[in-house]
Order: sequence, then C-alpha cells, then structure tokens
Amino acid sequence: RVRRQSSALTDYDGRPARLPEFAKHLLGLLRHVLKQPGGHYFRYPVDPVKLGVPDYPSIITHPMDLGTVMKRLEGNEYASAEDVASDVRLTFNNAMVYNHVRTNPVHQAARDLNDLFERRFRHLSQQLVRSAAG
Repeated sequence: RVRRQSSALTDYDGRPARLPEFAKHLLGLLRHVLKQPGGHYFRYPVDPVKLGVPDYPSIITHPMDLGTVMKRLEGNEYASAEDVASDVRLTFNNAMVYNHVRTNPVHQAARDLNDLFERRFRHLSQQLVRSAAG
C-alpha cells in the first residue's frame, strides 16, 4: 500500500501542496490498472535476488514499477501527464523485454495492461485538454 506523503508537500507559504489535476486522475487510473489481472506483477520494483533473476539489472538498465510511479505522483514529482505516461510505458516495456516470450504470463499482462493504460490515458488526456481550454 502506498502511503500519502501530502504532509511532506508544502507550498511556498508552508501550507500542504495540492496535487495537479493530471496527478489526481492518473493516480486513479494506476489504481485501476493495478486491480486488473496481472497487475500485481507491476506493483513493486523487481527484486532480482528474491525472484531468482540475477541477470535482470544487466538487461533492464532503467527499472520502473507502478508503485514507484504512484509514489512520485503523490510526491508531486512529475511535471506533466506525459512524464507519468513515459514511466508507465517504461514499466511495461521492461517487462516485455525481459520476459520476451510472448506467451509468458508477465509479458502477456504487460501487453494487456499497457493497452488498457494507453486507451484510458488517451481519453484522460483529451479530458484534461478540454478542461484546461474551457
């Protein structure tokens, strides 16, 4: 479970900082993605020792997971929705690269969840643009 870090976030006047709209919406989307079948594969960073994959760090040079993305979102560490999407895509791409056999359950989950994320993200991006324009 990801803990809220809002008490650590402060505006220039010392009041708690508010998350941008894109961050709120993307947190909801990521929670939805993690609830899907196979979502559990992407909740935490890969532990090469625990999982018995000692070659993982030599193959995946920029590891990412959805739990880390959510912590960064909650910490107000992303400048834009596209920056968040980039890390989400990295998460799923890493899984498909390392688990390169298309029938591998992790590869399949990464592909399916990436498709789900992209569909929902495209819709969310359009909503955010409309709300910013009007």
